[in-house]
Amino acid sequence: MADAIYSTARWRRLRRAKLVEFPLCQDCEAAGRLKPAEAVDHVIPVRLGGEAFPALSGLRSLCNRCHSRKTARGPEAGAVWTDKPIKGCDASGRPTDPEHPWNGGGQQTFEALLKPPGLRRSAVPVVLVCGPSGAGKSTWARKHAGPADLILDLDDIKQQVSGLPRYATSREVLAKALKARNAILSGLWREQRYDHVFFIVGAPTSAERTWWIGQLGGRVELIATPLDECLRRITADPERTTEVARMIRAAQRWWLKHAEDTAPHGQKSHHNVRM
Repeated sequence: MADAIYSTARWRRLRRAKLVEFPLCQDCEAAGRLKPAEAVDHVIPVRLGGEAFPALSGLRSLCNRCHSRKTARGPEAGAVWTDKPIKGCDASGRPTDPEHPWNGGGQQTFEALLKPPGLRRSAVPVVLVCGPSGAGKSTWARKHAGPADLILDLDDIKQQVSGLPRYATSREVLAKALKARNAILSGLWREQRYDHVFFIVGAPTSAERTWWIGQLGGRVELIATPLDECLRRITADPERTTEVARMIRAAQRWWLKHAEDTAPHGQKSHHNVRM
């Protein structure tokens, strides 16, 4: 009877809502690894009296490896319980070990974290939302995203992996968040859970935007909010109070690169970007 739950429209909506809320595997994250979630699991199994359609807090987002391990080792396993580790590759030949270098494990240069190698074209439409700090990229994405869309925002991921306030950061937190972001990006080629992915990234130059679209496919939405307005928003936002100086510098750098990129060939930009 419990298996019939998973073929209902109600379960599919609940599963999708959980994966939108928490797109990373919660067991992997607890173990210090970062991997996209591919399954949703009941915290209290239905066979043991758990609710069939609980609140999102009664569900866990898991990767297939952790979900299989939990099923094989947990109370659902019955006579087939096993503690054998799961090894090898998935059907595409990609290593299942999240610490394998192909999956972003081990040491990586910061440049490789910013522009991860080995990405494949997304199976779902990608909207690359670009612009400076304070431009309103997240606001634009939330306005245009539907309930079945994923918003991939590095500020959200930093908060998720660190537990710090939304805009607080450090090089260590940024590196961890970039690995988590890249783990999600690397799985988009086989993604079927979302209707669209809104990927928020600075990308001030046409070359950077072209690189991302070449990797993932999709289209670009450039939110080129004027610098003065970006600075006003940054300084007026109470969530950014402790990060104002850093974010102002980031907005100024974005506009300087963007102005140089859009200047006529062979000419220096005369845009007034205050540093």
